Amino acid sequence: MSQYLVNNNSQGFYQMSNQKQQENIGEGIQIVRISQERFQTEFNIYLKLYQNRCLNVIEILNINDYDVIIEEYSMTLDQFIQKRQEIGLIFSKQEIQLIIAQIINGYQHLRQLGIIHRNLTPQSLLVKQIKGKQIIKLSDFSLSTIANNQELPIMTRISNSKYLVPEKGQDMQCDIFSLGLILYQLCFQQKIPNTINNQVEQQKIIKDLKQIQLKCQKTGDVDLDLIDLIEQMLVIDPQKRISWDELARIPKFQQPYKLLNKRYLIDFTRQLGSGMQGVIYLTIDLKDYLEVCVKVIDNTSIEGKREIQVYERLQGNEYSENIIQIIDCITDQNQSFVIMEKCDENIKQYFEKQTMIKEEEILDFLDQIISGYIDLQNKGIIHRDLKPENILIKHEVRKKKVKIIDFGVSKLHNPNELAITVAGTPIYSAPEVLTLTGKGYTDKCDIYSLGTMLYQFVFKSPYYYANSIEELRKFQQHLEKNPFTCKQKSIFNKLIERMLIYDPDQRISWNSLKYEVKKLMDKSSIKVKERESILHENIPPSILRYLDSLQIFSSKLEQELINYYHQTKYQNQIVKVLYFVLFFSQATLLDCQEIIQKQSIFIGGEIFKQNLTSQQIFLDKQQYYIEDLQESIEQIQIEPDQFFENQKEKMEIEIQLKRMTCYDIHKYFNEIYLKSKEKGTIYSQASIKLRYYLEKMSNIFYDYPLNNIKSILFSKLAEKIQDENAQKQYLEIRLRN
Repeated sequence: MSQYLVNNNSQGFYQMSNQKQQENIGEGIQIVRISQERFQTEFNIYLKLYQNRCLNVIEILNINDYDVIIEEYSMTLDQFIQKRQEIGLIFSKQEIQLIIAQIINGYQHLRQLGIIHRNLTPQSLLVKQIKGKQIIKLSDFSLSTIANNQELPIMTRISNSKYLVPEKGQDMQCDIFSLGLILYQLCFQQKIPNTINNQVEQQKIIKDLKQIQLKCQKTGDVDLDLIDLIEQMLVIDPQKRISWDELARIPKFQQPYKLLNKRYLIDFTRQLGSGMQGVIYLTIDLKDYLEVCVKVIDNTSIEGKREIQVYERLQGNEYSENIIQIIDCITDQNQSFVIMEKCDENIKQYFEKQTMIKEEEILDFLDQIISGYIDLQNKGIIHRDLKPENILIKHEVRKKKVKIIDFGVSKLHNPNELAITVAGTPIYSAPEVLTLTGKGYTDKCDIYSLGTMLYQFVFKSPYYYANSIEELRKFQQHLEKNPFTCKQKSIFNKLIERMLIYDPDQRISWNSLKYEVKKLMDKSSIKVKERESILHENIPPSILRYLDSLQIFSSKLEQELINYYHQTKYQNQIVKVLYFVLFFSQATLLDCQEIIQKQSIFIGGEIFKQNLTSQQIFLDKQQYYIEDLQESIEQIQIEPDQFFENQKEKMEIEIQLKRMTCYDIHKYFNEIYLKSKEKGTIYSQASIKLRYYLEKMSNIFYDYPLNNIKSILFSKLAEKIQDENAQKQYLEIRLRN
């Protein structure tokens, strides 16, 4: 009989007559030693396994004379069962099914090779743990033989294993009985008796299992289907037992895992989605132990072959960051496996979770989708099924990255050939796709699809409610003479209306769409970083501390205005006020800079002196804030009115004539803020906190006069006052005045 030597991290687990052997032969290396008396039989078995690999059979890495090098494993199934019992954890129905399914899959592979195992026990079944998954592997072929091989001696079991079968084990049905005992042990958390002295004792055990224990426990928590299955396996007559083929056809015992190219472990129990031509499953890349996913495609159909062609064109190092990354394409018999990066959710799922969708976020997603599609366009691909489910989001550290997926109905574009088949999801389909006219269609069909999606993102409803495809066709035909118009207001209305034009020739192009979105992004982009103190803590109450507190306070006002900007329709009024707040903030920092350079400042009609060194201020931080504010001021897009233009022009002239302090800039802020229209509009929906900050800013030099600097409580000036009652009281006093 073979002797099995394992590394010192595992227990000896093969029965070798009445003893076990262990030897440290190096971490990660495991060796099976073929016995001399069975050399030819075992050598032929291991050679077959070496040439024909299966995920659920131990992998043979090399054969060297009497030594067979096998892959690493974590433990035996017996050890795994013991560990679970030690912590009081029983096997769930799903876990049992996964274990048995893998044993069946491994044994079916042995059957294809003509190998009869004849020693199926929890000790000969290995467990390899991969990212929380238990991969079961058949091993120990010391009692195995090759079916229908007359040159090999017919071997019978010589061990008193508790998993002995009634017959001598000359065909593959003997292992069905052993599997039944293993299934019994998993279901009832009970061990099979340790010793069986003869066949009479063996038959008594079988009788007890069938007539007493199994029947009684049908009222327990164990799944009845599994109990019935055990009874079909623990039959003394091998011809009356359930067969391996019958087991393999049971849906719950279908192959749960598959290993591709010794690198990609597919988990068929974790379906992530489905496309027009295939299903997507969670997969582990064993090279880096990263989660990816795989789409399984039937490559015998025309549609499947077309989709694979698209993926092959997308595969490679040069890919768009807004198209799903194709890592590998593998063909296996009638199926192809497309390995791709794993994302976090689709855009529909993301938007459904949001209570409020910001315009800036919609613009960002839209811009990314367009960028991805233009890359598809450059590769000659028409998607033909753009919809929210086919746009994925990958959450990265600083950005949500959008990815176009699912090319199940995509087409490789031929400049001399128009697409003429119905494809895609009806509610997102263009008129020329849904109602074929014989004229064909181009990638303009996906502009329409994206327009329907954009409408849905902005207004949280379909652009049209249709009860049938025919009703949808009629609505689209109506658009030929009555162009679509958005009934609700948004910055996207004109864009949507240009995308949902009936005639594709009149529809906006991808490049024009990119340009228009960029304009909207520039117009709505307001990003100002929140600031903190630029001073060291050891600076006492002084003009410098006062100015630093002003710039912190104005920073908080900026953030409140930006938050409000994203929530209100009065965005232009907010931007006009923010414009002068940013100038005020920058002036406070420049005033601090002047004190450092001159040790004094003339502000508010008075001269303030202060002796300090440059080490008392964070100069780099100060300069960074000044430059950031300048960049923010330059990026602000405003629809001006005459009053705003006049104030802006007066301030710019004054800046050219003299150095303007924050005290000087403040009056321009008040000119705009106190203008009845702007203040009334902003106040209509603003929070108590924002109203408080605006009023505090408007009266900052009244509440905290320059000639009383040393008595000012700087913490109250610079920090938020969290008490809403205090804010209300302040506002009431100001409104009465």
